[in-house]
Amino acid sequence: AEEDGLDISVLAPDIRPRFKALSKDELAVQALVHDLRHCQPDQDLVDSLHAQARQKIVTLRDRTKELERLSVEQDSEKDRQLVLQHVRHHQAQQNSLQQSLRQASLECQQLLEQHQRSLLLEAANTGSRTEVTDRAMAESASRVTDTLLHLRQTMAGVVARDEDTMHVLDESSSVVRNVDGDLIGMGSIVAQSKHLVNKYGRRQVTDCMLIALALLIFLATVVYIVHKRLF
Repeated sequence: AEEDGLDISVLAPDIRPRFKALSKDELAVQALVHDLRHCQPDQDLVDSLHAQARQKIVTLRDRTKELERLSVEQDSEKDRQLVLQHVRHHQAQQNSLQQSLRQASLECQQLLEQHQRSLLLEAANTGSRTEVTDRAMAESASRVTDTLLHLRQTMAGVVARDEDTMHVLDESSSVVRNVDGDLIGMGSIVAQSKHLVNKYGRRQVTDCMLIALALLIFLATVVYIVHKRLF
C-alpha cells in the first residue's frame, strides 16, 4: 500500500493503521476546505465549516506528535527512520492544509462582504420602488453594517488564532528536532553499553572456565599427593 508516494507496507503492523487513519482524516479536512471555498454566503455555515476543519487539523497534529514519539520505540534504527519519514510527510501535509484553510477563510470573508453589499443595494432599490420609509431603510442599513462588522471581527480573530497556532507549532517543531538529536546520541550510548555488556559477559564466561580448570588441576594434585603418601 502506498501513501502519497510513501510505502506504508514497510512499517510495523501496529504503526501502519495509524498512518492510514491520518491520511483518511487529512482527506476529510481537504473536503471541508473545498466546501468552505464553494459554500453559500451564509455566516453560520462558514463558521461551522471553518471550526470543523480547524479542530480536525489540531487533532491531526496531536496524533502525528504521538507517532513521532513512538518512532523512538522501534526495534531498529531503520524502522525508526521510516516512521520519522512518514511523520515529516504528514507534518508538511498538515501545514499545507492549514494554509489552505486560512486562504479559504479569507475568500469567504470577501464573498460574504460582497453579498452583504449586494443585499444593501437591493434593499435600497426595492425601497425606492415601493416607497419604503427612511426609517426602514436606516434600520436595514444598520443591520447590514452590524453584520459586516461582526464578520470582520470574527475573521480577524480566526486569522490571529491561526497565526498563534503556527507560531506554537514552529516552536514545538524546534523542540522536537532538538529532542530527536538527543535521542540519536542516547541510542549511540545504549549501543556502546550493550557492546560492553556483551564483552563483559563473554569475559565472565572465560573467567569461570579458567577457575574451573584451575580447580580441577588443584584437585588432581591433591589426589596425587595423597595417593603417593598412602601407597
